[in-house]
Amino acid sequence: MRFALNVSTSVIDLALVGNILMGAGAVIFILGIIALVRKRRSVETVSAGIDPENGQQVTERKTVS
Repeated sequence: MRFALNVSTSVIDLALVGNILMGAGAVIFILGIIALVRKRRSVETVSAGIDPENGQQVTERKTVS
């Protein structure tokens, strides 16, 4: 709004609103870059065994992010 509009109002300062929106956009952009760069790690654990009650094989998977 700061550079897009050339209107004067007595109710609201459009230059200030424009500066706030540009600052918020820059912060969101930086947070997005940080989220893309972060390493995402996940660990998967697989356990296998036999159920003593019915003799069937049981496989359990746990994933931790």
